[in-house]
Amino acid sequence: MSLRFRSTTIVALATFLFSAQTASAEDLTDRIAKLEAAATAAQSSADNAWVLICSALVLLMTVPGLALFYGGWFGKRM
Repeated sequence: MSLRFRSTTIVALATFLFSAQTASAEDLTDRIAKLEAAATAAQSSADNAWVLICSALVLLMTVPGLALFYGGWFGKRM
């Protein structure tokens, strides 16, 4: 890449990033309030419990699966 191309790319990227941060204070406060409400709703739902139970079941299946895999891999050859 040429130096001119790099500098042009950096200037364009910086312009894009800084132009996206021109939101008003009320808009940001409203967005933060909505985000906090969504986080509270997600924490109080049963979805998190279901994901934790599924993760525990997957972890419990991992041990016998690995034992069978490595047992067959290193087993006796007839």
